[in-house]
Order: sequence, then C-alpha cells, then structure tokens
Amino acid sequence: MIHSTTASPYLDTEQAAAYLHLAPRTLPNMRALHRGPRHSKAGARVLYHVEDIELWIVRVDHIKSEVA
Repeated sequence: MIHSTTASPYLDTEQAAAYLHLAPRTLPNMRALHRGPRHSKAGARVLYHVEDIELWIVRVDHIKSEVA
C-alpha cells in the first residue's frame, strides 16, 4: 500500500465544522437549508474542499460588511 505524505484538501463534516469553529450539527443544518460552504458527496460521505470553505468565508464577510 502506498501512503501519501500530502494532506488531502478535503475535510469531512466534523473536520470542516472544527475548521470553522462551528458546532458539529451546524453544517448539516446549513446543508438542509441550502446554505453554507459548497460540499461534495463521495458515496455517503459529505466532503468540503478547504478552498470552498475559504471562499465561503470571504463571501460571508463581504455580505456582512455591506449590511454594516
């Protein structure tokens, strides 16, 4: 078996929630409302690409600054 030393750019729901400092159920709740960062499904697994999370953070910050 070949082991990669490169970290995957994909995070599962628990990892993505920790990355965003959110409660574990927040991302599934956001998905149900069609909100939150873009995600992909790999079989039953939901995955978030770190770049999509970062883009979502920028977009949310931009919207908040327009409202303020």
